[in-house]
Amino acid sequence: MVKKAVELSEITKVHAVIGGFHLIEADNERIQKTVEALKELGVKRVFTGHCTGFEAEALFAREFGKNFEKLHSGKVIEI
Repeated sequence: MVKKAVELSEITKVHAVIGGFHLIEADNERIQKTVEALKELGVKRVFTGHCTGFEAEALFAREFGKNFEKLHSGKVIEI
């Protein structure tokens, strides 16, 4: 979806991707490819929902560092 949004809008930078990534049942290869693709697209920040799953969240945290946050009820995101 991020790749298509970049193509349609011709934007050059994606500041953040926010939502559930539905990787909770994904294998390690799919998780790795997802994280790599977002990095290649230049995504700066990632906010993940519960359906992302622990394994994927751990990799997002490792790859995005302080630019990774887990979503929760009541969270305020400042852009």
